[in-house]
Amino acid sequence: MQLDKVLKKIKYVVFDTDGTTTMDGKPLEFAKEALAAVRAAGKKAVFFTNDTSLGERSLAQTLTDMGVGEEDDVFMTAGGITAEYIKENYPGAKCLVAGTSGLAEDLTSRGVQTDAENPDVVVLGDDPELTYAKLKKAISALNRGATLISASPDACVMTGDGAMPACGAWAEMAERVTGVKPAAVPGKPDVYAGDKLLEKLGCNPDEILIVGDSLTSDVAFGVNCGFYTMAVLTGLTDERLIRMSDTVPDITLPDLKEMAEWRDDA
Repeated sequence: MQLDKVLKKIKYVVFDTDGTTTMDGKPLEFAKEALAAVRAAGKKAVFFTNDTSLGERSLAQTLTDMGVGEEDDVFMTAGGITAEYIKENYPGAKCLVAGTSGLAEDLTSRGVQTDAENPDVVVLGDDPELTYAKLKKAISALNRGATLISASPDACVMTGDGAMPACGAWAEMAERVTGVKPAAVPGKPDVYAGDKLLEKLGCNPDEILIVGDSLTSDVAFGVNCGFYTMAVLTGLTDERLIRMSDTVPDITLPDLKEMAEWRDDA
């Protein structure tokens, strides 16, 4: 499938961040130009990351300061999606946040209660400053019967030093220790996240193109939800993995250069 044909069909381009548009707090090559081309053609730019290190407001500010995002773009995180899931499925639950202040912000801004001492739910997210003490508190709550919710299934996130542990890795460790499996994993590629994306954008599935570096979260997200998909080889995915995978993107490109050079001349 050709990128030009897909871009002419859709209204929204949903970009991942780490490994797709950014890396280690800096824009990847062609990212700014690709975003500019999308906006110039009247498409809406959306950023949707499974990384819960930053809350949605902080993500918006960070990407805008970086020159990748703009005020009119849409910014979504797995943390925000998880907060919506808890509100709908565990109303009134008290949550221990096993993650950053950004994840806590996404929860409390939506009215989810936090309680580190007597939680009903342990909400697990990404945490670059994870310590044994934090893990111990979460594990203890699970041992006392708390429900485990993992914001995303991602075992790793791409950095300039290669893949590093992410939320899904911590969830696997918690399960190994306690025997408690996550009751829900609301982030990409879950269809719950897709439903929330469609609800927020007010569009049909075939009006969305997902752009990301992960077959298991970004591309699988699009496949699960009926969106167009584009994989870039600037992060977790390479051509060998695509050949071996049953999850196949509609479009595969080495980077965002072709999108950066695209113009809607029709």
